[in-house]
Amino acid sequence: PDRPTAVIGYSAWSTCPFWHAALRLGLRVPADLSLLTFENWRHDALGQELTQYLVPEAEMGQAAVSRLLTLLAAPGVAQPPSVLPFTWVPGETVAGVNG
Repeated sequence: PDRPTAVIGYSAWSTCPFWHAALRLGLRVPADLSLLTFENWRHDALGQELTQYLVPEAEMGQAAVSRLLTLLAAPGVAQPPSVLPFTWVPGETVAGVNG
């Protein structure tokens, strides 16, 4: 189609306007438009569970403080990158991927 088939939003708040626009245009979520968000709480706007990755906010804060304390204790020493996994929460707003 000559339109987006998916929208990835930072939060439910930023994703829901796309949901409303899709409905006004007669598009079906997720058949015509998939919606995914990064969030730290469940959201079921318009009666469908929004598909999302849960953001590990507490762990991010702990890692940031730990990194800061390490940098303060050893200024100038390069620190390796760190990775925190997000939790995939399947909802009802993402269609299957076509091969």
